[in-house]
Amino acid sequence: MSLIKYLFLLLFFAIGALSAQAQIEKYVFKGLVIDAQDGEPVPYATVVLHSIATNNIIAGTTTKDDGRFMLTSDSIDVYLEFSFIGYEKKEVRDFEIENRIVRLGRIKLGQNAQTLNEVNITAEKSSVEFRLD
Repeated sequence: MSLIKYLFLLLFFAIGALSAQAQIEKYVFKGLVIDAQDGEPVPYATVVLHSIATNNIIAGTTTKDDGRFMLTSDSIDVYLEFSFIGYEKKEVRDFEIENRIVRLGRIKLGQNAQTLNEVNITAEKSSVEFRLD
C-alpha cells in the first residue's frame, strides 16, 4: 500500500512540474504617451501590438488618464502602433528587453494639423406645408 502512495505522489509532482514548464512567460510592454509639442500626457490614446510576420493585431489597449499603458505578449517579434484623434500615427519597432520587460519610455505623438476647406451649408424650404384645420 505504501508503494502505491509513493507512486501516486511521484506522479502528482511530475505532472505539476511539467505543467509549470508548459506555462509561457509573457513579455510586458510599458510606456507613456505624450504630446510632442507640450509634453503633456495623451489620455485614451490607442496602443496596438502587431505581429511582424503577419501584421495581425496581437493585443491592444488605451492609455490611462496619465498617458501610461501596459500590454503583454507571448512573442517578441512584434511592433507597436500608437494613434489618437488629431495626432499622427507612430510605430515603434526597435526596443530593448530586460527580464521580459520592455520599457518604451516616453512615446511622443506629433499633432496632425490639417486645414480644411470652407464648408457651405444650404437650406431649402419644403414646398408642401402641413397645417392643422
